[in-house]
Amino acid sequence: MAAPVDYLVDDWDTENNLPSSTATSIAQTPDGYLWIGTYNGLARFDGTRFVNTPALGQPRVQGLFLDANGTLWINTFRGGAHLLSLRHVHQ
Repeated sequence: MAAPVDYLVDDWDTENNLPSSTATSIAQTPDGYLWIGTYNGLARFDGTRFVNTPALGQPRVQGLFLDANGTLWINTFRGGAHLLSLRHVHQ
């Protein structure tokens, strides 16, 4: 019988600088950052802390997609599309 595996479980919410406690999507970019889309915006997680990104035209993130070039595409409520490339958000 295999030995039980221990897991470390942490949770983060608005007290940890996440824009909303409801995550709608998560993606990881080639530089290692995790990007979390929420009802109130997009945050970048470096493994220790969240950094909120510049405001999008619509704060409610519906989905995140990483293309073959490593560009993060952000789909916002009501069909907005944004791309995150070279630390800039383009609308």
